[in-house]
Amino acid sequence: MTRFESVIPLVRRGMMAGLLLSGATFSFAAGTSSYVSPTGNDQNTGAQAKPWKSIQKAANSATPGSTVHVLAGMSAEQVTVGVSGNAALGLISFTGENAVLDFAAHPIKAGQTGAFHIDGKSYLKISGFEIRNDIAKAATAVPVGIHVRGAAHHIEISGNLIHHITNNINANSNAHGIAVYGTGRTAATAIHDLLIANNELHSLKLGASESLVVNGNVDGFTIQGNSVHDCNNIAIDAIGFEGTSIAPFDQTRNGVIAHNTIARIDSRGNPAYGNGRSADGLYVDGGKSIRIDTNSVRLCNIGIEVAGEHKGVFSSEVTVINNPVSNCHTVGLSLGGYDTRRGGTRNCIIQQNTFRGNDTDANGSGELQLQYQVTGNMIQNNTFWSTNQNVFISNPFKTTIGNIVDNNTSSSPGGANASTWTWNNIEYNDFATYKRSTGNDAHSLFR
Repeated sequence: MTRFESVIPLVRRGMMAGLLLSGATFSFAAGTSSYVSPTGNDQNTGAQAKPWKSIQKAANSATPGSTVHVLAGMSAEQVTVGVSGNAALGLISFTGENAVLDFAAHPIKAGQTGAFHIDGKSYLKISGFEIRNDIAKAATAVPVGIHVRGAAHHIEISGNLIHHITNNINANSNAHGIAVYGTGRTAATAIHDLLIANNELHSLKLGASESLVVNGNVDGFTIQGNSVHDCNNIAIDAIGFEGTSIAPFDQTRNGVIAHNTIARIDSRGNPAYGNGRSADGLYVDGGKSIRIDTNSVRLCNIGIEVAGEHKGVFSSEVTVINNPVSNCHTVGLSLGGYDTRRGGTRNCIIQQNTFRGNDTDANGSGELQLQYQVTGNMIQNNTFWSTNQNVFISNPFKTTIGNIVDNNTSSSPGGANASTWTWNNIEYNDFATYKRSTGNDAHSLFR
């Protein structure tokens, strides 16, 4: 193994990884160590016996291949990482050892800041920190636990606990737990070789933003083994075409989102959404060539959504496979734009998932919602268990074209002759009529 080869098949630019293993991490060469302690002094050498006091001191001076040990204690530093590792000598690793960044007494008042901020730097690892209580005091403030942007690459964010990051002031509020924004304007300046693994994010109040997001010119990423729960907007989101970069590079692509656990994601009461329940467990909005694999999603508003929020924009070549999705308030899986001013979903594969007991709010969306411009997708070998509504597919638009739906298994309390499938805005109330009229599910079973 080379010193930067991942112990999992990390997704790199221009490739699509297969199924990942748990415990994702980079490997890097052993180098020097430096130490940071609340009892230290920035005039010290940074040795274990003479630690620095501030993480920022280390973030200005650490060298490639080295490890910065941040010892137990609490501070309110907002750290801008000013150094990079390199391919020859290795990552610079910032490792928290019971280190807590707590901002309760130092709330963010304006601008967008991260407890850790990485802009255009590379070969870095941030792990083992607890980041908490960054609560905005103005709607214009955007608190972020860990923020990466620019042309960064070979970045690992792993094993951190991030909670109570909050902007809950009004409909224009925004906050993030972990945010990666690819702002580079060329293929060469895409964020790549990005690993976000085994973090826990909870109790985040996010306004119109997301708990964990990759946005814009990001080409080659792995999001694996994270736990995201009890947040008031989207848990994990891969976004394109929001103006973070420029066309055609403004699209998150070539990534894997796997083995994450997501629960209790609910936008109701969020000032950006009022009483609406529109928060996704997993969302691909305008992304391309992304594999969503073996994630557990439950008790969210929308379990998984693959769509394009902007007109003429599509999520494409997304594979959704092996995911159990259960007890979500609005729908298990949603494809396509939510109205005719949006984009859609095309050439995606939905297979071997289990959707069980979703649409608990009984709004009629059922287990599978097909919205505007759903074209050329394959929906096969899935299992659908409806609630007492007995609704499987809702499809209020007439733009559902060229899709293959087959070899699925369905079950409902009402049975095959008292269940509902809607296709191109025509409702069918028994399984045989739905199959005969649409050509869908020719080899599927109802049990």
